[in-house]
Amino acid sequence: MNAQAIFEIPDVFVDAYRSALMEWAVAGTPTRRVALLRMPGVERIGFDLVDEVELAAAKFRHPVSGEHRVVVSGASAFDVEVIEWHCARLPVIKAARRAFARRCREEMVRNGGRRYFCEGMPREFAEHYRDAFENWMRTSRWRGGRCAVPFDVPGGVRGRDAEGREIWAGAWFDGEWDESVYGPRFVIRPASEAERDLVERHTAAMRGWRQ
Repeated sequence: MNAQAIFEIPDVFVDAYRSALMEWAVAGTPTRRVALLRMPGVERIGFDLVDEVELAAAKFRHPVSGEHRVVVSGASAFDVEVIEWHCARLPVIKAARRAFARRCREEMVRNGGRRYFCEGMPREFAEHYRDAFENWMRTSRWRGGRCAVPFDVPGGVRGRDAEGREIWAGAWFDGEWDESVYGPRFVIRPASEAERDLVERHTAAMRGWRQ
């Protein structure tokens, strides 16, 4: 795209993805897939499930001036629709990402520089199980993005079933590396609403132990 570019996409999209567009200009390829910014920590539905759009560059020479120009647009009607919908939400998405980055910075300070961030759970639960979460973060590359954390019990003595086996309780958590804000951060959250409910009830029980 070593020519004057004419964008048939909203200016807000051009401003938000200027870096990707500049890389594309250097590459000079006819199409480019652009990964879209996402709202952190929100269930994705509808167009939110679309991770990227494809842009196309059509080159032509102006018949009067003889200048070479490039028209940049969505590669398909679907891409155009996604871009329009995404641009309408960009201000909210950017604000949410700034707030998320701020929480990450605060969490990093509280965690003494640790690079994980817990969401969807009480802070006292995250602090109580910080060793388990930190170990998972360090080993997540080979352990994967789902982990079960056993709950502690008062006095460390677990109940037993009719056959004398210890009864364990815990919850499943999902974790993923997010490198889009404030450096790489391992984001941990309960794997489902049912797991979130287990965490809430266990946190309430922990409060009772301390009284």
